[in-house]
Amino acid sequence: MITLPFKTVSPLFEMEKSGEKPFTVRKIDYLDSRFAILKRYMDQPTRTEPIAIAITNPATGETFIRRLRTLEYLRLSPGWLIIYLGELVKS
Repeated sequence: MITLPFKTVSPLFEMEKSGEKPFTVRKIDYLDSRFAILKRYMDQPTRTEPIAIAITNPATGETFIRRLRTLEYLRLSPGWLIIYLGELVKS
């Protein structure tokens, strides 16, 4: 499983960890290898290795990992990506 690290601040961190907010929104950086991996997943989801998203709260250092459920571009801003989070992964 590929694990891609991201950072999120409170209170979004706690909401994403608990599943109350089962997604995170990110501005696409075409020079960032994480987005190249996510693009490959979007193009061929059944042919890629499973992906997990590790979210860290930089203020506390706390981290959780959730499986990637699906991805989609933000409709009104195609330069942004919605990453839908699935079940927690034990680290």
